[in-house]
Amino acid sequence: MKITATKTYKFSVPTGQSLSDGHTGELISSTSKTWLFFKIETDAGLCGWGEGSGEWLVPAVEATLKEWQVLLIGRDPLQYREITEDIENRLPWKGGPVFGTAIAAIDAALHDLAGKAWNVPVHALLGGKRRDKIRVYSNGGSFASPQEAAAGARHTKALGFAGVKGNPLESRTWPMDAEAIEHSVACVEAMRHEVGTDFDILLDAHGSPTPEMSIEFARRVANCRPLFLEEPVKTGSVEAL
Repeated sequence: MKITATKTYKFSVPTGQSLSDGHTGELISSTSKTWLFFKIETDAGLCGWGEGSGEWLVPAVEATLKEWQVLLIGRDPLQYREITEDIENRLPWKGGPVFGTAIAAIDAALHDLAGKAWNVPVHALLGGKRRDKIRVYSNGGSFASPQEAAAGARHTKALGFAGVKGNPLESRTWPMDAEAIEHSVACVEAMRHEVGTDFDILLDAHGSPTPEMSIEFARRVANCRPLFLEEPVKTGSVEAL
């Protein structure tokens, strides 16, 4: 079996958000979410699917996947470890969100294809499954107002999800915007009051606040017991963390 073609597919979904910096007018949240799916086709009629989505990175990831097509065509897709390691070793620049996302899309598509070829679930290729079911949370919790945050959490819980994830501190206009902290704290408190203690609240600051701002916010919402605060400082900034 040989790889004969690769294709990309993009789908854009509105996020319902349009937050801008109050002073500069600069957009600080995406108004739509673009999903990028990657397909590997073979001469055996089997295909594998992967995903290469990334916030504001899809054009670059898609271009990278198209550039790497020559490294895939004609190869045996069942040699998935050899293929991904070969691509990584060829790159003069290692790591980074674009290359990492592109490699992940290829790796997922190759594993999907191998599972189909051998008629086994992908987890069998990775050492077997660890559990029969998993808890699932819903993304996109609103922080527009405490009222909307509470209503959104209540609705998400009613749908059967185990938790809801939202993005605090995105209304800030400067690094230590006290009003943004107060607003986000009020939203988290409203969510916890609305859904009780048997429902998870997950927070993602998108790596943009200063360490001081994240520390103050985390201290203020600790009694609400969020499951985690993701990317509280700039991504890759070990010293700040």
